[in-house]
Amino acid sequence: MNPVTSLDQKLEEIAKCLDELRRYQQKAMLNLEEAAIYLSLSKSTLYKHTSAGNIPYYKPNGKLILFSRSDLDNWLQSRRIPSNNELLERSFNLPGNSIYHSAIPA
Repeated sequence: MNPVTSLDQKLEEIAKCLDELRRYQQKAMLNLEEAAIYLSLSKSTLYKHTSAGNIPYYKPNGKLILFSRSDLDNWLQSRRIPSNNELLERSFNLPGNSIYHSAIPA
């Protein structure tokens, strides 16, 4: 096979992949498989979250499950785990702990 032809084919494949990636990134609604990839979850884990009512989703025709990208972003952001320093600072700011406020490390 001609190396130039092979290179042209590879470039064409890359261009197709980039087009597909751009379309995916612009989609406002994602199906179950796309949402699982977006969240780095398995499809079965994501389906369990929908069954348990843990994650917002749409069911337009009774079988198809769709997810709003912005809903997924909000869902992810609501699961933020605070750092140890944030937890320590919160504990010092609890009512009744005013005598310890000067002990917060800088």
